[in-house]
This record gives sequence, C-alpha cells and structure tokens, in this order.
Amino acid sequence: MLRCMSDEITHGRGVDIIIDPVAGPSIPDNIAMLAPRGIFILYGTLDGKALLDLQPTLRLSKNSPAARQFTIHTWDNLVEERRAGMNAQRHRYARCRQVASAYLCEGAARRGEASA
Repeated sequence: MLRCMSDEITHGRGVDIIIDPVAGPSIPDNIAMLAPRGIFILYGTLDGKALLDLQPTLRLSKNSPAARQFTIHTWDNLVEERRAGMNAQRHRYARCRQVASAYLCEGAARRGEASA
C-alpha cells in the first residue's frame, strides 16, 4: 500500500527520504520506494532485524540509496527531550498520513472513482 501511495504521489519518482523506526521485513520495500540517491534512515528495530543482509540489498538497488543508522539510546539520559521528540515525530507521521490520504482521495474524486 505504501509503495502504491509513494508511486502515485511522486509520479513514480520515489521519495527522497524514509525515516524508519520499525525495520524488520519492511526494509527492502522501503529501499525500493526511494528516489535515486534517496536517504534511508533506520533508528529502531520495533519489528526486529531485517530478513536480508542490508549491504547486498543496498548494492542490488537501482536507486543508489544512502543509508544512515543511529540508536535512540544515545538519548537515554535525556528523558524529557526524548519524550518530546517522539511526540513531535508521532504528530508529523499523523500529518503525513492525513496529507497523503487527502491527496489520494482528491485524485480518486477527479478520476470519478468511488471512495473506499
């Protein structure tokens, strides 16, 4: 679903950046959604480790992505700052979903498709 949304919104170009706190089996799909030379930031493994080795996945990609990784544990002693940052990120994600949904619904309405 996200791949279809990113293709429609970017007209097949791909997204410039993905910030991924989940990881796990979604990593190859996320890398495939990147625009040429897009940036993939991995900062958590809520869904576990990737099923594939990341290096060959990046090497086989046709979009030449840049991968960045860091750990949120760098902020373990900054409890309030970490909480504020996570809350801000949650609000950003919610807003992105609203914008993407509105964009897709508007496109469907222009094409005369029924909304789901």
